[in-house]
Amino acid sequence: MRGVPLSVLVLVLGVTLSAALELHLEQQNVRECTAVGFDTASALDNATLYAQVYTWMHQKDVLDWRYNKTEMRTDPANGEQYSLPSFLTYYGEDEGQRRWTAIGNGTDCALVSYNTEVESPSVFARFMRNLHMFIHFPIAVHKFVCLDDETVVEKAKITIPLIHEMRMTTRYAVEDSVVNTTVDASYNVPWYVDFLIHDVSQHILANFKEKIDAVAQSLCVPMPPPVGLVSPQHMYLRGHKHDPPHTTHPGGHAGYDKGHPNPRNPPH
Repeated sequence: MRGVPLSVLVLVLGVTLSAALELHLEQQNVRECTAVGFDTASALDNATLYAQVYTWMHQKDVLDWRYNKTEMRTDPANGEQYSLPSFLTYYGEDEGQRRWTAIGNGTDCALVSYNTEVESPSVFARFMRNLHMFIHFPIAVHKFVCLDDETVVEKAKITIPLIHEMRMTTRYAVEDSVVNTTVDASYNVPWYVDFLIHDVSQHILANFKEKIDAVAQSLCVPMPPPVGLVSPQHMYLRGHKHDPPHTTHPGGHAGYDKGHPNPRNPPH
């Protein structure tokens, strides 16, 4: 599932307390899995979303899996999408319901959260091994995935050591035999690991590429066992002095269903 970079541009700016970074990745996955091609019909299914994570994590345990299918509507106040519970929590029962109704039809989405582990960046991993310390980082993911025609949009908040929190938006534009993906992410690297910025960023890029491959694989018709996909990429990294803005309105992830969704790939 490895791709070939088309071009790479890396720009990093260190600041006193942390380096606030933005990362952009573009990747194209060409169908090599079935004769039929890609299909978004199951993009919001519990089993499909779980299979993506399980493949991406190289069959590591996916813990505390929570899933709920819902509708998201765009709040004119800030142009962001939220579920009905978020409207009611932020605006109150009456006003929230009034605003929700006034917007009209929304977009079908799935809310997902889970915990797992990722390997630490190579330089940091070597440093940790020398200290005989654990070299996997626990991560917590909260995201919503929406289907708009043939485009799958995923917005995620990822909590991870060193970076603390990452915000990312991923768009998968699905055609019959091609998935064109763009990823935009923002995160901070604290000053005391400033020397690891390049290694951490390249590690994140590699993880993003694998995640895109896993999503494309899950949208094959029918979904086959993991095989290689042709995946050229274009990516770059930007550094800036200001922390990326965080959405504070209305937010929240409520109403999850718990449980293992994919009996075909049970966790170990």
